[in-house]
Amino acid sequence: MTSSDEDLRREPEGRRKVAPNTPPGAPARYLLDVGALAAQLGVRERFMRRLIEERRVPFCKIGKFIRFDPHEIEEWIDAQRVPAFELD
Repeated sequence: MTSSDEDLRREPEGRRKVAPNTPPGAPARYLLDVGALAAQLGVRERFMRRLIEERRVPFCKIGKFIRFDPHEIEEWIDAQRVPAFELD
């Protein structure tokens, strides 16, 4: 495979395609890397790495790489929600 072929197959920065042999018609599943998730949440990569180290955020470890499932991250964000205080 030439480098131009690799460039054509490359996903948008920060997103990695999972399961390249998915059946036709099945939705493609993407994982986010640390930088992409940090940018999406509006925090620094250093903060994300601290959350990973403290096991406070769900992640996948694929070899030496850390990746995040967007669906799991949405659920994690919902679980972090603090209800508003209601005045009677």
